[in-house]
Amino acid sequence: MKKLIVTTLVIALVLFGVSLYLYSANHPEKTVITIIPPYTVPINATTETMTTQTNMSFIPFEGPIIGSPFTQTSYTPPPSYTNIWPETLAVGIVLLLISVLLLRRKS
Repeated sequence: MKKLIVTTLVIALVLFGVSLYLYSANHPEKTVITIIPPYTVPINATTETMTTQTNMSFIPFEGPIIGSPFTQTSYTPPPSYTNIWPETLAVGIVLLLISVLLLRRKS
């Protein structure tokens, strides 16, 4: 009978630990990415070189960036198995109560 009580207590404590881990992992993860876009100067011009004619709509500008960088925030949802933390907590509490009742009944 003593082995049954000890085994039940150990299982209850393990389930408490698992439920605490699942509770702590059950939140979305926020990821912030800062992107510095390439700066381009829009123009509508045609350049003539000898015999070819080229229409250039954008000329890349490698100078200083005047605007602010683009910030993209994405949220990663938690894994689906982390939603079972209330069940593991409830089973741990029930097993703990069973072991306490067995311990009181024995003494």
